[in-house]
Amino acid sequence: MLAQDYLTLRMVRLKPPEEWLNKQAGLAFVFPKGGAGKCLAGTFNQRLAPGDVLVLDGAAGSKVCASDRGEIVFAFFSVCIEHLFPLFAGNEIRLLQGVIDDFKRVKLYPASAPLAVECHRLLAEVPPQFNLDHRSQLLRVVAAILTVEFTNAHSGRVGFIRPDEH
Repeated sequence: MLAQDYLTLRMVRLKPPEEWLNKQAGLAFVFPKGGAGKCLAGTFNQRLAPGDVLVLDGAAGSKVCASDRGEIVFAFFSVCIEHLFPLFAGNEIRLLQGVIDDFKRVKLYPASAPLAVECHRLLAEVPPQFNLDHRSQLLRVVAAILTVEFTNAHSGRVGFIRPDEH
């Protein structure tokens, strides 16, 4: 059985001292929309601002809190990477374990990063009805993030030489 928030975009508004605990199975994708807050996960303590993109592993025990002086509003959804296996190509399957391991740490893409801008643009196109179109648009957000992570994993492999360097 899938969690209620699996590939379903939800909005959260937190005021001090409220917290949102990440209890999602798999990965939770968090998109601050307004206000300010912070993400806490172990020793990770990062300020969050509108336009940022945060990816949290469900096993990391992370939480989002409002700042002491105001509130934070964010959208989020979750996805299990294992459910996406049929979508991956052979070269992506080879890199997948490294990408999954990399997501075990909190990943923050700042609002100034092109990926964060693209993710927020895609989120703006998500229809409000919780149907196939809604879920497929959220998959486009996941695909944008995973594409960057696969590129980074491929570039980081020992002995990799880009075609323009060959």
